[in-house]
Amino acid sequence: MYGVRKTAIIGMGLFWACSGAFASTPPSCREAAAAFTDASASYAKDASPIVKSTPAPGGGRQRNLAQDLTIKREQLAKVIAEYGGESIEAAAARLNLAQVLRRASQFKPALDEMAEAEKTLLALDPQGFAMAELLRERGILYSNMRRREAAITELERAIALYSAGPARDADLEALNSHTLAQVQRGLSRFNDALTSLGRAQKIYELNPKRHASSLVEVLIDTFTILSRLDDLQGAQTVISRAVDIARAQLGPFDLTTARALHNQAIALRRAGEWTASFTALGQSFAILELQKSSKRAAEALDEAARSMGRLNCFGEAIQYQSQARRRFAETYGVMHVTVADAETRLGTYARDDGDLDGAEYHFGLSISIFDDLLGPENVRSAIVQRELASVQSRAGERGKAIDTLIRSIRSLERENSPSELRDSLSTLSLVLAADGNVNGAILFAKKAVNKQQEIRAANRDLPPELSNSFAQRYRDVYLSLADLLIGQGRLEEAQRVIDLIKSQEIIDFVRGGRPNLLPTDSKAPLTKTEKKTLGEIDRLLKEPFTAADELDRLIAKSKKQKLDQQEAARLDELKAALKENYRVFQTEVKALIDALATETAAVQGEIVQLHLDMLGQSQKKLRQFKGRAVMLQIASLNDAVHIFLTGPSTQVHRSVAVPRALLARMAFDGWNAAARADSQAQAKLKALYDVLIKPVESDLKASGAEVVMLNLEGFLRYIPFAALHSGQRYLVEDYALAMQTPAADTQYAESERDRTRAVGFGVTDALQDFSGLPGVAQELETLFDGSDNAGVFAGMPRMNRAFSADEFALALEERPQFVHIASHFKLEPGDESKSFLLLGTGDALSLESIRTDQRFQFTDVDLLTLSACETAGEVGSDGKEVESFATLAQASGASSVMATLWPISDASTAELMAQFYRGLLESELDKATALRAAQVAMIHGGGDAVAMLVKRGAQGADEEAGAALAEPQPHSHPYFWSAFILMGNWL
Repeated sequence: MYGVRKTAIIGMGLFWACSGAFASTPPSCREAAAAFTDASASYAKDASPIVKSTPAPGGGRQRNLAQDLTIKREQLAKVIAEYGGESIEAAAARLNLAQVLRRASQFKPALDEMAEAEKTLLALDPQGFAMAELLRERGILYSNMRRREAAITELERAIALYSAGPARDADLEALNSHTLAQVQRGLSRFNDALTSLGRAQKIYELNPKRHASSLVEVLIDTFTILSRLDDLQGAQTVISRAVDIARAQLGPFDLTTARALHNQAIALRRAGEWTASFTALGQSFAILELQKSSKRAAEALDEAARSMGRLNCFGEAIQYQSQARRRFAETYGVMHVTVADAETRLGTYARDDGDLDGAEYHFGLSISIFDDLLGPENVRSAIVQRELASVQSRAGERGKAIDTLIRSIRSLERENSPSELRDSLSTLSLVLAADGNVNGAILFAKKAVNKQQEIRAANRDLPPELSNSFAQRYRDVYLSLADLLIGQGRLEEAQRVIDLIKSQEIIDFVRGGRPNLLPTDSKAPLTKTEKKTLGEIDRLLKEPFTAADELDRLIAKSKKQKLDQQEAARLDELKAALKENYRVFQTEVKALIDALATETAAVQGEIVQLHLDMLGQSQKKLRQFKGRAVMLQIASLNDAVHIFLTGPSTQVHRSVAVPRALLARMAFDGWNAAARADSQAQAKLKALYDVLIKPVESDLKASGAEVVMLNLEGFLRYIPFAALHSGQRYLVEDYALAMQTPAADTQYAESERDRTRAVGFGVTDALQDFSGLPGVAQELETLFDGSDNAGVFAGMPRMNRAFSADEFALALEERPQFVHIASHFKLEPGDESKSFLLLGTGDALSLESIRTDQRFQFTDVDLLTLSACETAGEVGSDGKEVESFATLAQASGASSVMATLWPISDASTAELMAQFYRGLLESELDKATALRAAQVAMIHGGGDAVAMLVKRGAQGADEEAGAALAEPQPHSHPYFWSAFILMGNWL
């Protein structure tokens, strides 16, 4: 639904850009404040005649929760006196009181009232509306308390009652589905949340006029999740629709319209459209002020403060946030979670402005409010503790910061808040590294990575485009660990961590569905001491405080009434016991962490052994090639490129101080020059050679290897490594190259080749929006016997309408050894449903169909070749699609795949393919060497002019007709031969 849009080739440079770049020049602090103020004043001026004629909701009465609580308690007492304490009426009155208690953040007393109401309802009406409403309210309450698993259970029970039985009500089913989505989002179960929102949206859209307000709220929450997943385009589309519906159905001055505008301001801010963002926010604020909604107006001021903070206008941010905090306190009272949230943000702005004392004050106040309202060791306090730790670390008080983070982690572990736990673990890793405890930093970085792996596994069913953006958002969690490991010389561990990123990218793209992909729950490797230490820490984190329930009961009671002397003494005793419990816990955990700082001989031995064990696994794979092959893994981190060369008995690591952004630019320049047959290609490819190959040039030569197995990540997969140039010769002139696909369990084995076990498919006709491919006829005539019995393979290729889905499936049933396809193949990054192979019938065979339809198994296929254009390279992505189809084909049974990185000239493709297959069948070369031989032949045997270049890719006929014909190029240019890449089993 929210797929990634394809970009024209000329715009490919976009994917190298930093996602945080401003889309427009950011305004000054003064200009930003003026945009907000002017928009608010203008909107208010236009709206005031209309709003004045309409009474404000509730008559403009400011909600007073203390008064509401008094009223609800009096009503409950009257109902009990009239109907009895165990009546349906009493249960309803208790639930009404519980709702107000929840809004007042008196969570424990609210739970008590609900428990009393539930006893009555279980006896009198267990399947009715009242029970469903109680379950809903308790689900919301648990969510407020951050007890999200319990909240989900209650809400799912409520939905079950609303969807069937005497309490059946579609509107309430939708309402509870919406609430459930909000809880699922809090647990980072984004796909589940989107599913729940979709269910609610479907019900509301049956009558969009009647349910306009609810529909807009659902769209706003969908926007929030898409933003969290970094799908900015999808998020903007959704929130724009929400604003349009609100204005059309509810009016331009409705409170829900204000909320939609508020969120549109967030979308515009994230897109870098700052002035438009402040304008939308000013309009929202004007509506809220006119409607006398002080609470929501405070939320608009809160967002204005956030935007000012992101512009580094900290003085203005503090000013807006202080106004918001004052309004929240007036609305709810000082002891409220919303006030605590405002204090947290004031602390953040003070910290970022360099006022560390002010930051510590605000964070401390926020924590005290949360602890008082939610009890000790709650999620909200734990999040603020992480921010407080950052202040303590910046102030040089790293010991305090470590203690604060340990407390944060304990609360988050116990309250099951995985995303926040991952962030606190990552922060603790950074503080430990700054404090000199690198082994401790590595341990907690590994725990953070493993927690993120769990989150990704829980979201494995996200739509591809969302899964991809989600993975990119938390990529630094992995790279931070890799940096630490490389800094300690723990190279094999670093390589495995980098592979976790790469393997998950491919799994995310192909969405599982085949049995032969590596598992999604892989973890960062641990030494014996690391396993033991984490085991001890996990045990301490989960060890319960035995008197927790009694403490909770007394705290709840103290909020309802004054405790007697004995109860008050017991409460103080339990608080002291909890404090002592935490002191013991903290002491034990700190001792475990401190022990990591001292690297004993035994610990060093474990690290070496883990390295040797993992290195041994890699070298064992290489030994089967009898010295002919080495592995070359290259990873581009923020500040440097790391190159790992592994042979059957050696390993070399080199680093080059080239930042990731600069290398990305160089990679694009090299790709672009080769793909466009640019005369400057060799110089640009030499620059890449100097960074990526020259540091290990002598090591490669000393290895005696003939084949280099490439393990690449991110944009490095776009680089035509065969064409990297030393200044004297191309890399392919010295080595055969093959790309590894870690997400597929590649089996390296030679096979007896049979020219009669081959099938070929091709399309020459112009179909749909795609141009004709006249060169395909020559290509397949050269490769297959056809009518002249002079081909490399026996048999007749299937051309044009003979290339149908049914014919393709029937051919695969015969289990061919070679499958050669020459047709348009459009690969849409991040979306398998929009990636397809054009059949000769004009139909599109999607990658999703190839994955899910059991007819398209590649069992016993030794080589699947896609000689069409853009099959393994695409614009607007970071390279994961380079391996995606190859991985899918291998998971479906193929041993290896050959594809291209850009559109190729038809005439040269036929020549190279014929030389390649003859090398396989007649010279009995392995696939990598046969490809190398064909490419070298093109380099040295070229010279023929090309009269016309027919671009064979996912390029429309109109677009192609308008393009100017390129000048003739000799076949020795990398354009003609270096786009071909071999993936998988190269033997």
